Amino acid sequence: MGRARAHRRPHAIGDRGRSGPCGSHSAPRDVRDLFVATPTDKLATATIIRHLTALADRPWADYAQGHPITPRHLADLLDGFRIKARQIRLGTRTLKGYVRADFTDAFGRYLAGPKHRSAVLTSSPYSTLEEAT
Repeated sequence: MGRARAHRRPHAIGDRGRSGPCGSHSAPRDVRDLFVATPTDKLATATIIRHLTALADRPWADYAQGHPITPRHLADLLDGFRIKARQIRLGTRTLKGYVRADFTDAFGRYLAGPKHRSAVLTSSPYSTLEEAT
């Protein structure tokens, strides 16, 4: 008889998981912002990591004892929100990545800002914040 895996509590906005506090920033919030700015429903994990580590005012560039966040760290952070990486097709390539629709519940439950929520949750990848108001 197998043991049921306990559902981990999602990292609250402001948590940084096992590496300590990071103010009001979180992986889902920063990924949401990337989805808002990017006209696509799928993002490769490498694209998300590049985006996160490029954010100067966020902790991702030195997330793990002075080293950048890795795909494994991102997966661990998002696991608490029941968001999993999957194989995605981008053009002719198949990569590990994330799908916008998988973030719908986390965006709706844990992130404030109805304008952002409406823009990100829409089925159209070309939505803008202006369309959501």
